[in-house]
Amino acid sequence: MELKYFFKPSLIRRIAYITHCKKKYGYKHPDHAHASYGHEIIYLDYGKMDITLDGNPLILNTGEILFIKGGVHHLFKGRDDVPFDYLNVMFRGTLPEYIFNRPLPIDRKMRDILMQLKYESEYQEYGSPEMIGSLLTELVVLLMRQNMPEVQNRTVDLLSNRLHYESDKVEKACEIICKNYNTKLKEEDVARAIRISASHLRLLLKKNLGKNFTTLLHEYRIEAAKHLIINEGQTFSEIALRVGFETPAFFFKLFKRHTGMTPKEYAKSLG
Repeated sequence: MELKYFFKPSLIRRIAYITHCKKKYGYKHPDHAHASYGHEIIYLDYGKMDITLDGNPLILNTGEILFIKGGVHHLFKGRDDVPFDYLNVMFRGTLPEYIFNRPLPIDRKMRDILMQLKYESEYQEYGSPEMIGSLLTELVVLLMRQNMPEVQNRTVDLLSNRLHYESDKVEKACEIICKNYNTKLKEEDVARAIRISASHLRLLLKKNLGKNFTTLLHEYRIEAAKHLIINEGQTFSEIALRVGFETPAFFFKLFKRHTGMTPKEYAKSLG
């Protein structure tokens, strides 16, 4: 099949900045609005945010993304009981109305794109501007396909049903781990909660994520520990126990393995 393709960006025409923001308890950003052509993306990587758009309140939860349309007055704040961090993008482009001003869930593939966006913006390797533009465009297209009204009502075939089943089970497993990582969570507990066998869960995690349950659980615990290190008043040993590790020594060992730094070195790197 012959394919004639002339590339002229329309969805994403210009990216003003990308920044990764970490905030402490109760942080509040005052009411403001950007120019009508300047849209904003907030992806909440951890925590919970109360957001007001033109006077209308909404809640953004961990793992959700929000596109704020240019010209819309908005403010946001964190909860008093939990820190939060988010990826913030300012851009110009033309997107359909159904994308804007409502929290949208993302799947594992979209999260990987967002993490790659963060990496490219932080390290600025060769070709990063082009890579950033491509990644953000891919993210927007995936979200449009997932949320356009006609797609949401479309009847899918058997293959799509099977793929959705696998994705749904993996997403639910990750949600359970995310909510219970600081408990004595076992693989069998997660499998039972999503109504499959432990062996089936192992297959799905390996096939879809390339990881086993223990690795995934440790990753959630280390990420939670990194966020807690931002806060003052807790020792590393207290943090280790709070995120679910039975001994501080094991926590220190895994933290170094996952981040390349000790908890103390990581804390110093935050400034």
